[in-house]
Amino acid sequence: MLNFALREVLGNHVDQKGSIVLPEKLRFDFSHGKPVKPDELRKIESIVNEQIEAELDVFSKEVTLTDAKLINGLRAVFGEVYPDPVRVVVNWSKSGGPPC
Repeated sequence: MLNFALREVLGNHVDQKGSIVLPEKLRFDFSHGKPVKPDELRKIESIVNEQIEAELDVFSKEVTLTDAKLINGLRAVFGEVYPDPVRVVVNWSKSGGPPC
């Protein structure tokens, strides 16, 4: 959801570069080339919160890495090494998610 919101607000040039997801902390590294403005941050937060509040259906499935690469719109972190099989998680909106 965050990757989707960043691209919606900042542009399609944005790519995830890494992340840390822990119960007490979230870090999402991404390319952009300049600081995010406060109004852009508010828009990003709003998009993510709207998706959470919409309680969208979530689809999760393990697929082979080869099959995952064929999924239209699936985003992966360039240079990241993924296990085979990978767990693909998406919500039923126009956003997608990286293999996890």
